[in-house]
Amino acid sequence: MSIELHHNEALIKRANASLQAVTGSMPVLNGDLQLTDQRLILQLHSHANPRQVIEVHLASIAQLEKGWTKILGIIPIMHNALIVHRHDDKPLNLSVAQVDDWLTAIDEQSAQFV
Repeated sequence: MSIELHHNEALIKRANASLQAVTGSMPVLNGDLQLTDQRLILQLHSHANPRQVIEVHLASIAQLEKGWTKILGIIPIMHNALIVHRHDDKPLNLSVAQVDDWLTAIDEQSAQFV
């Protein structure tokens, strides 16, 4: 699945990711995570809504945090959760491989909006 980029927008990083229902819960929806120089974009793979996209403009990110993916919300199994705290909305909780690389890349790109 390809996401249409805005004029003068560059793709920085891309990977498979899973959306967690709440912080620390098991992933519920898989998708394609993309970082551009302007946005963090998650295009979900859902049969009910195959074009569902969650976009976060980098300027709206208040804080990034690394967390745990947990079974039943209490038993930690992997330290691969990327928690994106937004100024204008509830946190976006993702499970993604190489989460430390994602944290660094998002920090680098969002620095231009501070």
